[in-house]
Amino acid sequence: MGRRAYTVQIGEEMAKRINNKALRMEMAKTGVTFKEIADVVGVHQITVMNWTKKELPQDKLDSLIAVVRAISEDKTVAKPVLQKLSQKKTNNRIVREAMAEYNICQWQLADMLGIREETLSRMMRYELDIEEQEEIVRLIKEKHNNE
Repeated sequence: MGRRAYTVQIGEEMAKRINNKALRMEMAKTGVTFKEIADVVGVHQITVMNWTKKELPQDKLDSLIAVVRAISEDKTVAKPVLQKLSQKKTNNRIVREAMAEYNICQWQLADMLGIREETLSRMMRYELDIEEQEEIVRLIKEKHNNE
């Protein structure tokens, strides 16, 4: 490896560390926790922890830092800041929202559908037809109403 290539590699690693460090430093400065960010963003706190460990696109990093600052000032202010951040496409959003609303775990849904949890996990990776999603939501609601 030539000296220039090594310098470029070191520069990329340093940029990655600085990128990761900016979010962690802002959290430390404001006293905001991973859980608080996760609650506002609507993800699990481990996801937020992972965001601090990997290089993020600058726009996402800026949005997260803005969220941390907003949470430290007032948690209700953070919601509008997240609109852009939370608009990523999630496959089978209707099904996932119903599962969350009715407190149904993935293994329970798989059991209701008569399939293995692993099969459901693979199935949910890709967008299902709207009819299939509506049928699954109907099953979730039926199970909830019967309990």
